[in-house]
Amino acid sequence: MTGAFAFDQLAPAPRHGSGGGAVAGYGPSPEDVARALEAARAEGFAEGHAAGAAEAHARVASAEEALRAAAAALAADREQLADRVERAAVDLALSVAEQAVGAAIAADPELVLEAVRGALRRLVERERVLVLVHPDDLEVVRAGLQPLMDELGGVGHWEAQAERRVSRGGAVVRTAEGEVDASVQAKLERAREVLDDELRR
Repeated sequence: MTGAFAFDQLAPAPRHGSGGGAVAGYGPSPEDVARALEAARAEGFAEGHAAGAAEAHARVASAEEALRAAAAALAADREQLADRVERAAVDLALSVAEQAVGAAIAADPELVLEAVRGALRRLVERERVLVLVHPDDLEVVRAGLQPLMDELGGVGHWEAQAERRVSRGGAVVRTAEGEVDASVQAKLERAREVLDDELRR
């Protein structure tokens, strides 16, 4: 008769915790791994966001600087353009005025006597007076100067001479003490100075 063998009952391995917890000696649980992955992902996103924000900020700052430089250059160009336009307008106005004076003198040559009268009135010393006019105005001035001297009075001696550097319609009057420039060029130049002063304000 065969004898029965008795086997000792093996005790079950102890369990720690429940569900999907970590098993002793077998590493982190799936939950631990998931949490670590989420933390790593969040950290990576934060770093990437910070880097992207820094780069975007740098680009915006560069663009703003370029816009400021462009605006400054545009403002300077506008000022220069305005200045050129204003000066061109002054030149045009004076050119038109000069042409108008020339046309008026051509129509009435005796207008030169008004320039001579204005110059003589500005003289302090009238003992000896030399009147310089354009050659085309000389005849008119010689014919009308004596009555003009009699009208103003105080002139001891006068003489009229032709001077091509004096434009038609104007006159330069000289005495021992100096001269009075009543030429058209001088009047236009004084007008230019006045206009330039106004533009600089």
